[in-house]
Amino acid sequence: MKGQDIIAHITKAKMPDREYIRENSKRGINKNTDIQKRKFWLNTAAVAACLVFALAITLTLVFNFGAETTGQATPNGFSILIRDENIDHADDPNLLTTSVSYIDTRPSLRFFITGENIAEIKITTENESINAIDWTKTLDEKFWNHELFYEEIELNGEIYKYIPADSGYSNSFIITFPEGFKEHDQIWYSWMPHNLYNWANEDSDKRFHDHNSMSRTEIEEKMETMSDEERLTIAAGGGRTSNIGHMILDGYPAELLNDRITISITDKEGHTTTTSITVSITTNSIGQTVITAKIDG
Repeated sequence: MKGQDIIAHITKAKMPDREYIRENSKRGINKNTDIQKRKFWLNTAAVAACLVFALAITLTLVFNFGAETTGQATPNGFSILIRDENIDHADDPNLLTTSVSYIDTRPSLRFFITGENIAEIKITTENESINAIDWTKTLDEKFWNHELFYEEIELNGEIYKYIPADSGYSNSFIITFPEGFKEHDQIWYSWMPHNLYNWANEDSDKRFHDHNSMSRTEIEEKMETMSDEERLTIAAGGGRTSNIGHMILDGYPAELLNDRITISITDKEGHTTTTSITVSITTNSIGQTVITAKIDG
């Protein structure tokens, strides 16, 4: 592989995990994205992602799971909450709910699981990938030490290290908790459609909207006939009507745009409670990518 081909491959192959970009910027943690000589950041898409989500960097990092936040309770008293990424909630300290629908150029989902006496959590997906980030750095190292995922390439005689964007993601994982662990709000669970991202990047000229995709007049005409639900979603996302950078889903298998995240929570006595989150990715009338998710039950 030629040098330029290598750079293009790393730049386009996988979209970076926006959670790492956003939260590292907030917390000053750079291990996830640092690449210089032997740690040189080769994925220029991350720079664009940082700009796209610059406003989101200011969102609250630590969430209060108190009386004001009501999650989807399971029979054993566990609670599951989804992060609402709508821009109109930026000033709301309570961004967690049981169902979401928001516009996102690179759709993803973050959720939290809380409760007492949790011994183990197993999470599986049907089509896409999932991971967990442990900000306490006390659980299995694979959930917090991103240096475990460094890979190397040789370019013009130099060896460079980088972290692939889908590092730590898989279709299934089990996370166990030691006796007395209570910091469940510091474990972030993220769903990411890497298969969809990779498909779109295979032919980016045809699978992403650019400034030629739809004229302002066409957008205004479609806005006049769109559903109230679509209007509300656009308004909640800050009222933006541009579709530049959004994925064109035509040609992608429709069944793969839907996923189910199955969550099994086992307590210290060995009792297991299972629930799920359904996720779907669609486009609205003006070509913007929309992610919708709901906790079942």
